[in-house]
Amino acid sequence: MVGGGALAGLCTAIAVSTGAPAAIWFIARRRVSIPPIDVALGAATFLLMVVILEAALHNYVLRANPERTAWFAAHPAFYVFYGLAAAALFEEVGRVIALAFIARRARSGRVRGSRTASVMVEWRAC
Repeated sequence: MVGGGALAGLCTAIAVSTGAPAAIWFIARRRVSIPPIDVALGAATFLLMVVILEAALHNYVLRANPERTAWFAAHPAFYVFYGLAAAALFEEVGRVIALAFIARRARSGRVRGSRTASVMVEWRAC
């Protein structure tokens, strides 16, 4: 059974990791002019790519395959490289997909005042 202190720590971590970005966006939304749909798209992309897909890959590689798990235990440097490569792949691919979607919306004129979208449109024009 999970202790009360561990459960309180997990609840605090969840509250801070979800509340802090929301509070920062809420405070700075007029100054930086980020549309709420862009914030939601970023959160959904992170949830899909990292929490669901990367976790599924880790589950297969590290838990469902005992031979590979034993090999990684014997070669910790490759275990670190695997973790770095998986994180880089899923996070960066998700970021590129989300920014491409935002840039497409900006080119079509559906985004007003988004600096991220305008920078992305300029970057794609190069």
